[in-house]
Amino acid sequence: HKLPATPRPRLLPALLTSSELAGMVNGTPLDAEQHALGLRGSDITPLIVDFAQTPLLGLFGDPRTGKTMTMRQILRGVLRTRTDLKKTMVMLVDLKKDMQDETAAMDRQTDLYITNVDDLALRLAQLDQQLQKRVPPSDTDWGQVGSWQFEGPTVWLFINNLDLVPKHVPGQGLPMFTPTMLGHLGQAAN
Repeated sequence: HKLPATPRPRLLPALLTSSELAGMVNGTPLDAEQHALGLRGSDITPLIVDFAQTPLLGLFGDPRTGKTMTMRQILRGVLRTRTDLKKTMVMLVDLKKDMQDETAAMDRQTDLYITNVDDLALRLAQLDQQLQKRVPPSDTDWGQVGSWQFEGPTVWLFINNLDLVPKHVPGQGLPMFTPTMLGHLGQAAN
């Protein structure tokens, strides 16, 4: 008596390039704020992060588990897909200088590569001031608040090894991330 053959399991590919991965998304190209991070093990479909819908992403894990590599992949995607330097700005905080080789694709006029805490404190304060301008003025009519638009570039803030960023600005006692900055991050989708 012959038994039916067991179906072959679908296996993850040994190597998959970013372009191959992006091409697996139902033949639909990803937009500038969508990034394919890998394949889901459960159904072997691309794992897509849509930063327009969910603008904050934290990568957590033990050492040497791919956090920096995942950040590299997203950074490369942002740099590869941006079409206008006036509309997209990258801030890469890299206190350990693990991602210095990624700066070759960055624009020195528009983007920032931050490798020390003092420069980080200054740049975060400047970013906080810029983000303040992106909040509708308090006298904006209630009916216009929903359609109010900010001016300026989309800012991609990459912080590699967030655990190395001190809680307070050295020598000043001020918080590195001010309450207003934390509020901006909390409302990043807006």
